[in-house]
Amino acid sequence: MLSVLLLTLHVSTSHAATTGIMPDSSPPKFTIAGDSKDSKDSKDSKDSKDSKDSKDSKDSKDSKDSKDSGVSTSEGKVFKSFKIGSWKVKPYISPGGGVQINGSDLSGVVGVDAGLKYSHKKWAGDLYAGGAYTTGGSSGTSGYDVHVGDETGARFKAWGATLGLVGAYNGFMFADGTAIAPAASASIPVELTVGPKKYHIFGGVAPVFTSDKSRHVDWNKTDAVGFGDEFTWTVGAGVKFKSFSGKVAFTQYVYGDSGRPVVVNTPTISVGLGDILNISQ
Repeated sequence: MLSVLLLTLHVSTSHAATTGIMPDSSPPKFTIAGDSKDSKDSKDSKDSKDSKDSKDSKDSKDSKDSKDSGVSTSEGKVFKSFKIGSWKVKPYISPGGGVQINGSDLSGVVGVDAGLKYSHKKWAGDLYAGGAYTTGGSSGTSGYDVHVGDETGARFKAWGATLGLVGAYNGFMFADGTAIAPAASASIPVELTVGPKKYHIFGGVAPVFTSDKSRHVDWNKTDAVGFGDEFTWTVGAGVKFKSFSGKVAFTQYVYGDSGRPVVVNTPTISVGLGDILNISQ
């Protein structure tokens, strides 16, 4: 059994492209007849009142429209939420990157996800597609991952849980020659979160089923925990505020290399900066 240790630092952001959807800023026009002083005073008074009423009405309308549609009138947040029945749906694009350290080998990771986040009362989910590419330059480390999936669950005040289904095509080559053969796969991630959103701990498992038999794990030849063709488990802790989110986690991934079980251990530190940049998340 081969064991590999990776230390990963991720800095992830989300980004929304400008669509130009903004509330109408043109004030309504009023016409008042009359040339007398009293008429003028009345006109001025009414204009002032109408202007105030119009402003109040517009502010109220803009506030309601912004709340209902999910569109922020501040520059940068431009993806528009919409509803399907009683479900609120929000499109997003989320690029990110990071660094992986495997002994003396240093590699970079870049990727992007796009999808729809949906919610209804305590229920929420994420339907997404994306990809990631890893390169170590002259070290020989390289890899890629293209995926599409959906994860849905419930989030309460003190805990939450999600269940998903993810299809992917990926492959990876380590600097020491160890390879994860390119193959299509399907995984079933399950995660449990304990604690409020601001401070919480989490743990998850994900059995993986692949099209390449050389990646299948012979569980009789390893002490690692798991089932399926491959297996991943994760534990960690996270914090989330309006302008900052971060996670510290440990992940173990077990796959087969032509019948030989390989265990990849990955400590991970991730930081989210989307709200700081005033962009859609």
